[in-house]
Amino acid sequence: MSGILLSADAKTFIIGTTLISIVAFWFSVGAFKVIELTGIFKKYKIWSNKRTKKGLQLKAVKLIILNEIFVQTPALVVSFYMFEYLGLTMTMGNYPGVFLFIFQIIIFMLIEDTMFYWIHRLLHQKTLFRKIHHIHHRFNINSAVASQYAHPVEFLICDLVPVITGPALLLILGLPVHIITLWIWMVIRIWESVDAHSGYNLPFWFPHKLIYGGGSIPHDLHHSKNKGSFATFFEHWDKLFKTHVK
Repeated sequence: MSGILLSADAKTFIIGTTLISIVAFWFSVGAFKVIELTGIFKKYKIWSNKRTKKGLQLKAVKLIILNEIFVQTPALVVSFYMFEYLGLTMTMGNYPGVFLFIFQIIIFMLIEDTMFYWIHRLLHQKTLFRKIHHIHHRFNINSAVASQYAHPVEFLICDLVPVITGPALLLILGLPVHIITLWIWMVIRIWESVDAHSGYNLPFWFPHKLIYGGGSIPHDLHHSKNKGSFATFFEHWDKLFKTHVK
């Protein structure tokens, strides 16, 4: 097994995916911290006169690092074997065309959004909320770092599994997926989540919000009201099942 773990494909997937996900997350969190400290986009701040609870951001950082080490790393090792079996393309140079790339990213977004909606909605049931999801909702006033502040179980089933399900399903259907597409998709999802929890409604950060909705405002309402608006990228499930918070 150690020989397999040291193979070129294993190192490319596990080390590359780990570094990309960690850098993408902490870079975007750091960017919003700079925005908060300098006040350069103050006019886009959703709650101009409110701040997160003192010390909560530090607690979030500690739990996120533990989740990265003890949940994300083992999950990526398992994901490597799954994607290797399913035939993920890991050779550099054999990149997908632009239209295939865009099509796959949209499919990934729709699948992730659907899974997240139903899992997130389930976590708001009283027992699961009390035992698992309440940790994430300690942020009733959002901050970028809150996006991955979650119970380890929630971090796995709500933050990680829906992200890899789309690529896995396309591979099961016999469609090619390149590791570069997977990496870019992960960065998009991480940045979307950070944006949703940032406390800022930056229209140029995820421009699809201008057309379709979603983003930081409905998710900020979700945290402040502790109900509804369960989806990530889009709002069709919330509107269809009348869980959209106005």
